[in-house]
Amino acid sequence: MKKKLFKMTAAAFCLSCLVSITAFADSSKVVTLGSNLSQEQKDTMFKYFGVEKNAVEVIEVNNTEERQYLEGIASEEVIGTRTYSCSYIEPTTSGGIQVKTANLTWVTSNMIASTLTTAGITNCNVVAACPIEVSGTGALTGILKAYEKASDGTLSEDKKQLATDELIQTGELGDTIGKDKAIQLINGVKMEVIKGEVTSPEEIKGIVEKAASEASVTLTGDQVASLTALMEKIGAQDYDYESLKDTLNRVENNVKDALDNASEEQKNFFSKLWDSIKNFFSNLFDKDEKNQESETLAPDNILNNTNDSILGDVVGDATNDQANPSTEGENQETNLETQPAFDTNKETQNETIKSSESSTNIGETNEETSANDNLTNPADSENQEDQNNTEITSNDNETGMTNETDQTENSTGSDIETKAENLIDKFINWLKGLFG
Repeated sequence: MKKKLFKMTAAAFCLSCLVSITAFADSSKVVTLGSNLSQEQKDTMFKYFGVEKNAVEVIEVNNTEERQYLEGIASEEVIGTRTYSCSYIEPTTSGGIQVKTANLTWVTSNMIASTLTTAGITNCNVVAACPIEVSGTGALTGILKAYEKASDGTLSEDKKQLATDELIQTGELGDTIGKDKAIQLINGVKMEVIKGEVTSPEEIKGIVEKAASEASVTLTGDQVASLTALMEKIGAQDYDYESLKDTLNRVENNVKDALDNASEEQKNFFSKLWDSIKNFFSNLFDKDEKNQESETLAPDNILNNTNDSILGDVVGDATNDQANPSTEGENQETNLETQPAFDTNKETQNETIKSSESSTNIGETNEETSANDNLTNPADSENQEDQNNTEITSNDNETGMTNETDQTENSTGSDIETKAENLIDKFINWLKGLFG
């Protein structure tokens, strides 16, 4: 009888432990809501996050909490009087920090990811969003609060303050030199300082100035001093570079790709045309290879489970391409199929006023748009393509190339691929000769 009672007690104990573990797993995901949102807007955010409100822990973030970290660093315009930004947090054990944003116009996913490493976070999935367009300055406060709740831990107050300082300095520097360049500069300096455990003010200042020179960025004396002071404080903290490098490298690669694409703005017509042609053929033949190289998000990753249609056409981005809003992906695919081969893009960035979090009118929002303008109009592109095709045909005839249709009928699949590659090579060589 005693043995039976012991077994029943043990079973009950195990069951209670299992329930506790399950409850902890469910509560490890946390949603934060801006306290100034209406109930309808809060409900919209749960729909966007793709989660039931009773399935996660929910906390609100208000302007007083924002001020705790922003006062003395940011202007009143940036701090504001209201908080609208929301977030959905999921601590992880690997994969670094991956972030997706929607309707945040001043703060980007890469800015958040980089600053979270400064706060002392190593692995985490984050969705930061709002039902209306806002600057996003309140997002970091909510994310840090949610992470501590979700991980049942406490982050260093000094590191949280440094993360906020870094976010504001990145955004303000981005207003003068562009967001991507600002992230590249600050993230790169931080990597070097943490990896090399650099603490000397003179050495850190040298790193800042060198990074600015390599990025072809001119910083004012105040900007150099401000960044140096920030990096001195970061260098004085205890960071494990190995645990942060995945996120820092991802951010670096993301902004490098963005800058490479944006650099077409400064190129002359022929260079842009040449790069466009190379990219066209590269995308055509290397598509599968590129897909294999991209990081794969788990099906249950919160970045993948957002309902992007809920917020409509939003300003959004992600540190992982797979988590980009579906509307963006569809637009990209359509553009690839419908744009002329020689179409080139020009990116125009309209910087936002950093006051949507602080706006006294909830309907008053900021806009940050990217506009793609063709350097040449479609008609010119089409005429250029006709001319190219005519000259290629002429060159083919001069070299004795046989009719492509006849070759296709008498060739194996491998032969067709080889001849196609030869044709492309000849086309590229011809363009090289034409444009130098």
